[in-house]
Amino acid sequence: MGTHYGPLAVLRRLSLLVVVVSSLAVGSATARAQSDEVAGDARGGYAWGSGGGSAAPAGEDPLRIQAFAGVGIGFRPLRNLDQPFDQEFLAPAYLDVGGAVFLPGGDIRHGAGLTLSAPIIDDPSGGVSTQAFTQWAFTPSYHLLLPLNRYLEDMQHDIIQLQGRVGVPLVVTSKLGDSGVDFSVGLELGVAVHIKIFAGLGLYAEVQAGLYGGTNDTVHPLISVDGGLFMDYEVLP
Repeated sequence: MGTHYGPLAVLRRLSLLVVVVSSLAVGSATARAQSDEVAGDARGGYAWGSGGGSAAPAGEDPLRIQAFAGVGIGFRPLRNLDQPFDQEFLAPAYLDVGGAVFLPGGDIRHGAGLTLSAPIIDDPSGGVSTQAFTQWAFTPSYHLLLPLNRYLEDMQHDIIQLQGRVGVPLVVTSKLGDSGVDFSVGLELGVAVHIKIFAGLGLYAEVQAGLYGGTNDTVHPLISVDGGLFMDYEVLP
């Protein structure tokens, strides 16, 4: 007979796989960017931080740093009605803050980021519920950024962007009535749209789908939407 893995064990293995794949992808993109930098030096062109070259290679944007802050709400497509959960369809509203760094590139930008999330209201569920600011999720993620001005001829400036990400939430929760904490992992996918109001400031909206580990070797699916402000900064040579 084969070995049986519970749903939480499977989720942990999927999360580990995402981390490995993300690390390989970002490492590959970094190596390509460094190769382009060396080639630019050899022909007297663009070099990070050198200041001695001319303009950046045609069609390539510089290193980009983004930060964001927003609020969201979650929905449980599959509720765990057993005790001690007794979940409601509506999950508590939460705060989302974080940032990402995108490597130089053109049509598709590769990056890595970190998000910090916490509920800002108590969970309305009737069973064991999470209270406001007693659960913290730290989510390292691999990001893809698509500036739509690269794809739409009529869009002359970088006003609208699409961003996709895959992350591994590391969740720390305070135990109710106890001084200890619970630790769990998850898997999260997100798709966002960025709309710039000014050169480095704009609004964002994101849709997320995730699986999160819970007590008693349980897994909890969640769909959420959030939005807020984001800042966008290009590191010029």
